[in-house]
Amino acid sequence: MSMTLTLIEITSSSFNKIQTNPQLIEGILENQKNTLEELKIDLDHQYSEIDYLTLTEALDALAEEEGEDPEEPHFSPSGELNYDTGYGNVMFIEPSDLSEVYDNITWELIAALDENADELISHAVENKNYLLFFIS
Repeated sequence: MSMTLTLIEITSSSFNKIQTNPQLIEGILENQKNTLEELKIDLDHQYSEIDYLTLTEALDALAEEEGEDPEEPHFSPSGELNYDTGYGNVMFIEPSDLSEVYDNITWELIAALDENADELISHAVENKNYLLFFIS
């Protein structure tokens, strides 16, 4: 079974709309044009998917290199939204917390494993946007 870590960069105003109506997330996932326009999301630049199992394997290999026990990824979210994607609720990182994301080995590996994810995270930090993420 494949598991995917999905990242979505959104503005503060879009985050407020989603926080009020978490069902808008479904519109993003179903690529509904009206939802994407309302939230001002460009899937080509603000959306990225990473193979979750590849991420966990990379974390395991790193732990083994350092003689440590493997651990689950630690995403350090600022909070969660009331929308379940199958492996838990959608999580988010606030703009004020996002600048510290590269201090976390999980996020460092995500950026190293996927250039699009790295660009998305960097853009979110630079523009003080929110980062939504979830496992499905």
